[in-house]
Amino acid sequence: MMTAFNLQNIPPQRRGRAWVDALNEFFYAYDADVPDDFRIGKLTGAQVGSLSIASAACDAITVRRERSQISHDGVDGYFLLLPVNRALSFSQRGRTTPVTRDEFSLVSASLPYEYMQNDIAGLDIAIIPGQLLRSVAPSIDDLLAKPFGKKPIDRLFIQQAKTLCREVTSFDVEAQEVASRHMVELLALILDGADAQSHATPIRQVHKRQIVKLIERHHCNPGFGLEDVVRATGLSPRYIQEILAGGGSTFTQMLRLRRLQSAKILLNARRGNRRSVIDVAYAAGFADLSYFYRSFKQEYGHAPNDEVP
Repeated sequence: MMTAFNLQNIPPQRRGRAWVDALNEFFYAYDADVPDDFRIGKLTGAQVGSLSIASAACDAITVRRERSQISHDGVDGYFLLLPVNRALSFSQRGRTTPVTRDEFSLVSASLPYEYMQNDIAGLDIAIIPGQLLRSVAPSIDDLLAKPFGKKPIDRLFIQQAKTLCREVTSFDVEAQEVASRHMVELLALILDGADAQSHATPIRQVHKRQIVKLIERHHCNPGFGLEDVVRATGLSPRYIQEILAGGGSTFTQMLRLRRLQSAKILLNARRGNRRSVIDVAYAAGFADLSYFYRSFKQEYGHAPNDEVP
């Protein structure tokens, strides 16, 4: 599906609101601060399979992804930002990152974040599904709101990704799919290399990827737990916890968050079916309904029953 939007035919007093609405429709829900004299906004893009790819330019704006929006739409994806002509800024998990036109950065759409630009700026954008990116880059959540651009492979990716974002509407369907797949594969190589530059030893990096992949593959099984990872990897429970502690998490926390993300997606898909919250909880991997209710409310601020499709 192709999209083209331009504010030039919108009355000046309505342009700020119209731009925010256009972003919400093409990507997902945001709150935004726009100045009274907001005038410029244009976007061209396409939905390529499960990816959203676009090129945009607009006046100064601050965009916030809030917990209320995350809880409402249940989007599980990663926002890839490539500035075109001036530095922009991302903020997530307490980290604020300026991103220059020779860099790129990512944030998670399933966590609150803020995006800021102080003047007219262009940006190339892709929204990559969470399950897809985690399957090829298991450590992505440790690399959010960080700038990339110093290495030759980074620069190659930036060139190719910007070309795809700007030209995607001129590609035929087959070319869109091939180019977007290559973009994700190259991004995975970069993120894998960035993980290798962490303080963890190479062998710990390999083990962490094994653990994250097992969680991604089996988290919806209510019987899956730490002992299954021990059996599959041959690692001790203590060593597994030490590896995950390096990223600021525990096995239980990582597994619970992944199950909650799946539950949110299933709850938001209930518009076309009559699936109960109990069914959703079990399908997402929760065997204990009380634990599911407590965890969901702690993470998203409301009960699963209040999740509106």
